[in-house]
Amino acid sequence: MDAKDLKSALAYSMKYEAAKTVSKTSRNIRSIEVEDGTGKEKDEKFDCLLKTLEKLLNSHVAGKKNTPQRNPNVTCWKCNKKGHVQREC
Repeated sequence: MDAKDLKSALAYSMKYEAAKTVSKTSRNIRSIEVEDGTGKEKDEKFDCLLKTLEKLLNSHVAGKKNTPQRNPNVTCWKCNKKGHVQREC
């Protein structure tokens, strides 16, 4: 660069400082390494977990339908009515 006047020298120094600032790497940023296949394993684990949760939810919903009826002769100790227990009163 041939700085013939003050204006061109100032423009050159501004470009130089901007390039120098941009080229610096931040000290707070860490580089990350990505290995091939690790994301796929995590996706498979997540899918397996999701399927297990769906099965558990379905069995819970199905379990509510198939619960055996309690003895209707049970008497509540709180209100002395038949058909339920104290925790359901």
